[in-house]
Amino acid sequence: MATQQSHLQDQDRLDQLIRSLTNVTPDDAQIVRIEEVRSHAKALGGAIIKNSKNSRERSTALTKLEESAMWAVKGIVLNG
Repeated sequence: MATQQSHLQDQDRLDQLIRSLTNVTPDDAQIVRIEEVRSHAKALGGAIIKNSKNSRERSTALTKLEESAMWAVKGIVLNG
């Protein structure tokens, strides 16, 4: 029974991976939500640039902001 459950979990994970690696076009409602996320990310990025000196820390903050926006967009597209 445990082997069958493990196989089902592996298959679910494989299905998730395949979906994650497949080009998915967002619908109109998702596009609105994506643009909202991007708008807030741009505003935060602007605040980071305006309020901090050019440094490793600022660069890291901006990179992490880009990453978080990317993951948020992917979550919207893949999970409705």
